[in-house]
Amino acid sequence: MVAQTHGMFFLARQTHEEMQHMIRVPCTSFVHCSGHVDVGQDLIRRGNHIRKAIKRGGRSSSTLECTSYQSTVFRANMPPGPFMASNPNVIVLLDSISFPILFDTSKVEKRNVLDGTYMPSTAFTGGYRVCAYLDPSETNHALLKRLFMSALAARHHNFIPLFRSSLSELFTSLEDDISSKGEADFNDISDNMSFNFVFRLFCDKYPSETALGSQGSSIVTKWLFFQLAPLITLGLSLLPNFVEDLLLHTFPLPSIFVKSDYKKLYRAFYASASSILDEAESMGIKRDEACHNLVFLAGFNAYGGMKALFPSLIKWVGSAGEKLHRELADEIRTVVKAEGGVSFAALEKMSLTKSVVYEALRIDPPVPFQYGKAKEDMVIHSHDAAFEIKKGR
Repeated sequence: MVAQTHGMFFLARQTHEEMQHMIRVPCTSFVHCSGHVDVGQDLIRRGNHIRKAIKRGGRSSSTLECTSYQSTVFRANMPPGPFMASNPNVIVLLDSISFPILFDTSKVEKRNVLDGTYMPSTAFTGGYRVCAYLDPSETNHALLKRLFMSALAARHHNFIPLFRSSLSELFTSLEDDISSKGEADFNDISDNMSFNFVFRLFCDKYPSETALGSQGSSIVTKWLFFQLAPLITLGLSLLPNFVEDLLLHTFPLPSIFVKSDYKKLYRAFYASASSILDEAESMGIKRDEACHNLVFLAGFNAYGGMKALFPSLIKWVGSAGEKLHRELADEIRTVVKAEGGVSFAALEKMSLTKSVVYEALRIDPPVPFQYGKAKEDMVIHSHDAAFEIKKGR
C-alpha cells in the first residue's frame, strides 16, 4: 500500500552521495507532494516488483523501496486513483529523524488527511467532517477533543473492570466453540468482544440491549470497509493488479449500501450515550454532531484499532514460544498477587509484559501510517541527507 497506484514510482531530489545510506524503521509516514510522474518502463518494472512485495506484506515493501532508492526519503504514488484523489503523489518518510515532522502541527496541516490522499464522503458520518479530519487550527477540533477527553477521564475507573469482564467473555466463547466444534474463530469473537467493550464504556449497556442486537461489530466492520476500501490491497496472487485497481482504487464505494446500517448504529448511540451528548450540548456542540463524532470515535478509532491490535498481539505472543509464555505468566501472577489485583499501578510493574506489548505494536502498529500536508517551505532531514519540501506538498 505504501506506494501503489498504477505501478508508478519516482525519486525525490537527491544527490548520489545522499543515496548511499539506508536505514530501516518500523513506521511509515507521508507528507503530500506534487509534481510530474515519469512513467518510464524502468519505473513500471520497479513498481511491479514493489507490488509483489506489498502482496507478501507491508514491511517487505518498505524494505525493498529503501533498497531500490538507497534512501529513507523518496517520492512515490499511493492509492486511490484519480477519481477519488486529485493527486496520488506523496513523499515517503521512513526513518526516525524525518518521521516526527508529521506530529508538528505548526509545520504540517492535518485537514482531511486521516486516510492519506483522499477523504471518504461525509455521507458516512452524517454529513459532518468529524474531529479526526479536522486540523487543530479549526475551532471544533479543540471543542470536540475536550468533550471526548472529558468523557474518557470520567470513565477511567471503568477501563480495567470492563476490559477484564470482556476478556472473560472472549475466552469463555473461545473455549465453548473449541469444545463443541473443535475449533474457534478468534478474529470474529475478538471483534464482538471489542465492540461490546467500547459500547459498554460509552453507553453503560451491552449493544445487545439495543436494536443492534448481536450485529454491532459486523455493522461497524462493513461501515469501515466502505470507507477504507480505496486503500486496501487484497494481496491475492491470482488477482491481476489492474483488476484490483479497477475494483477498489478507481471509484469510491457508495455510502448508500451502508446507510441503513449506519442509521441503526447512530440511533443506538444517540439513545444510549445521553450523558455524553448532554455534556456536548452544554459545551455548545449540536447534539447530532456530537453523536456522529462519538460513533466515529467508538467505531473507527477505538473498535478499528482493537480489531487490528488483538489478533496481531495474539499472533506474535503465540508464536514466541513456551519459554516466553511461562515468563509472562510468572510475572503477571506475581505482580497481581503483590498488588492485590489488576490496576494501572500493577501494570506499570510488569516490565516484561509491557516490553512484549510494545514490541508487538512496533512490528504491527494498528495505525502504521501518518499523513500531513506542508504548511510552508521546509527542509526535512534524514540520518544522512536533507530534502526540500515545498508548501502544499
